[in-house]
Amino acid sequence: FNTKGPSGRLAVPLGGSVVLPCYVQKSILWKRLKVEWRKTDTKTLVHLFEDGESRPESQQQDYHDRAHFFTEEIQHGNFSLRLDNLTAEDA
Repeated sequence: FNTKGPSGRLAVPLGGSVVLPCYVQKSILWKRLKVEWRKTDTKTLVHLFEDGESRPESQQQDYHDRAHFFTEEIQHGNFSLRLDNLTAEDA
């Protein structure tokens, strides 16, 4: 799939929230879909969506209750992630 996301950096204050946009332009059977959001520098699993649902038990402990996937938007090609209560380690 070709994905589209932000073209530049996103600046958000510590403690704030940010939506990390990600879209595909193709219809997807989302019940069999696996989507991983990872930090690129450490390979830390921020969020996992698999078999039609989010899998918080698989994500890094630091992201429990902070990383949210827009499950209802998958059918429209939206794989964005909202990250709340931002810390310096989220950079």
